[in-house]
Amino acid sequence: MVFSFIMMIIKKYNVSFGVIISTIIIFLLYITIPISFGLFQYGDIYVILGTFIGCYISFKYRTEQQTFIKIGVIIGVGSACLSSIFISLYISIYYSYNIISFLLIFLLFFLFYLVFGIITGYFVGLLYLRKEEKSKSLTFWKLRI
Repeated sequence: MVFSFIMMIIKKYNVSFGVIISTIIIFLLYITIPISFGLFQYGDIYVILGTFIGCYISFKYRTEQQTFIKIGVIIGVGSACLSSIFISLYISIYYSYNIISFLLIFLLFFLFYLVFGIITGYFVGLLYLRKEEKSKSLTFWKLRI
């Protein structure tokens, strides 16, 4: 009963669920596995991984009206915003920074995470779009024979 209710909510709000899962993955990876490298900043790899997993979950439960690229970009932007807020709060509280330092850290994380989130969401959406078009054309070809 509870499981079916949860699955109904996930199917109805698949994009929001993808953003939440992506944000949780990015934040937990940033806290638990602190790496000292990234493409441009710490944790960029986590944004790519979190956005990919969030898109995968959302694409599994998408409706026909939702496009892959649009969902991917929305998940990339949403998870970049939320995860940069949480990571900035974590850093500011952990190192006892003031509000100005928090805003500067947030701005730095937000700019880089936004770029990586949009690019990753777009390419994951494009990948799934091509996969679906390929499967539709193969199905049409089989029916035609």
